[in-house]
Amino acid sequence: MNLLRLRSFLTLSEAGGFRRAAELLGLSQPALTRQIQVLEAEFGAPLVRRGRQPVTLTEAGRFLAQHAGRLLAEAAFLRQEVQRLDGGRDPTLCVGVLQSLLEGVFSTALVGWRRDWPGVPLRVLGFRSEPIMAEIIDGRQHLGFVGTAPTDPRLVWRPMVEDVFVAVLPPHHRLAREGAALELAALAAEGLVLPPPGFGLRDTVDMAFAALGLMPRVTAELEGIGAIVALVQAGLGPSVLPASAVSGGAGFVLRQLAGLAPRRELGAVWHAGRHHDAVLEALVNAVQNAATTAQILPTYG
Repeated sequence: MNLLRLRSFLTLSEAGGFRRAAELLGLSQPALTRQIQVLEAEFGAPLVRRGRQPVTLTEAGRFLAQHAGRLLAEAAFLRQEVQRLDGGRDPTLCVGVLQSLLEGVFSTALVGWRRDWPGVPLRVLGFRSEPIMAEIIDGRQHLGFVGTAPTDPRLVWRPMVEDVFVAVLPPHHRLAREGAALELAALAAEGLVLPPPGFGLRDTVDMAFAALGLMPRVTAELEGIGAIVALVQAGLGPSVLPASAVSGGAGFVLRQLAGLAPRRELGAVWHAGRHHDAVLEALVNAVQNAATTAQILPTYG
């Protein structure tokens, strides 16, 4: 199967017409038409219904369009991996990291890892779990640290630690002075500072309150962990965040949550076809050690 013809077909299916697809591909319209005809001959089935604008696909064409992107992504991954193993053009280690891990666990782990591997170029991007896994499948990221196990068989998952959520309180808050673990019910009416709805952290917190028949009062919704903690420190209200997201900080008090506290499973994920070498293994181990240490709950005043 010719991957260039397959890419041309996928572009045609997305563009909806031969003229627009030919422009996007930098081909003449007759050349594109010929590529599609050859592809149809290779598969032994018509893929496009001619004479219609926009172009429509046959049932066989729709099936091929659904799977062509995956084949092209796999080919791109194989090309990139072969080049990397041969000392090719892109030796940079690309890592996708949950935003909530960047300021605490990952930055802590990176210090020790960089000491042992000073010559490895590194590129780090902060994402949510789903985009990280999508980029690994497409070959744009080599390794990811996520908060949910993948379901795609192309991905390898290594669970690292169960990340328990904790109460984050202003130092002079009345609940910060109590010694026992806090009940979620005690926080429900306090006016919480949380991520916006639709974020994984917020969904986990909302489900924990809902399981108790509670709907917490929310005074602020912010995307960044640093911004949330800053408002907690300023006295706007408490928050409920994963221990890994607030380890190593100051200017706030951390309290354990009583009962079945919300939690997530942190893990490392990479493409099943990727050679898992010593560099990746060392970084996974460093992040796992930092995430495990973060679960030993300190208290900061």
